[in-house]
Amino acid sequence: GLNANTKYYFQVRSDCGAEQSNWSVASARTECGALTMDQIPYSENFEDVSTIYSSTQGNYILCWDRYASDPDHYVYIPSNSYAHSGTHFLDFHHTNTCFNIAILPEMDATINASDMMVSFYACRSGNTGSLEVGVMSDKEDPTTFETVSIIDLSAAETYEYVEQHISLEDY
Repeated sequence: GLNANTKYYFQVRSDCGAEQSNWSVASARTECGALTMDQIPYSENFEDVSTIYSSTQGNYILCWDRYASDPDHYVYIPSNSYAHSGTHFLDFHHTNTCFNIAILPEMDATINASDMMVSFYACRSGNTGSLEVGVMSDKEDPTTFETVSIIDLSAAETYEYVEQHISLEDY
């Protein structure tokens, strides 16, 4: 079989009986697969440019998914001086009328999510800001998002990073 999260190259050409086109090189990447216990603790700092891909909704990271209630306001990975460390960070480009979901890789069914903790640094760029941390049973269906914790960032200064530790023990 094929390995998870691996880019494969292949050659294709049309074959119309007596006529054939020239070979063309194409590529495809396999699905990432679920995180296994030997990959825990899982860490992502968004600095490994080999794991960042570009799309019409800005740069994002391989093996993560995202949802935007408004396609014009989405989650992406910019590169600038606002990062906590390094030059890349996860940016929720949203308004008061829409929401975004950044979806980490799925965990293998043998991993007990209630034993896990999510840690990260968060900041706000506007006058107010809150961030919901939760879990999803189906990454394709945003209605399966279950809030575990709501982080109020309004007390922090603009672009002041605050370290967060969210336990999933109640999930």
